Amino acid sequence: MWFLLQGLIVFAVVASNIHWKWTPNTYLASMIGFIAALVVTGMFNELRTWQHKRAERRASQKRI
Repeated sequence: MWFLLQGLIVFAVVASNIHWKWTPNTYLASMIGFIAALVVTGMFNELRTWQHKRAERRASQKRI
């Protein structure tokens, strides 16, 4: 699942560079896409971890 998301982000950044030519260096566009994919994946992973911990806390409070 994460590989699909990361691939789509890199593809979107590189495709936007091809269309709008915001940098003449294709390697730079690829690096920006790769970094953006890592950041977004990390944010989603932290959100998922936070939700899981929150659900565990609520479940433990209901047991008390």
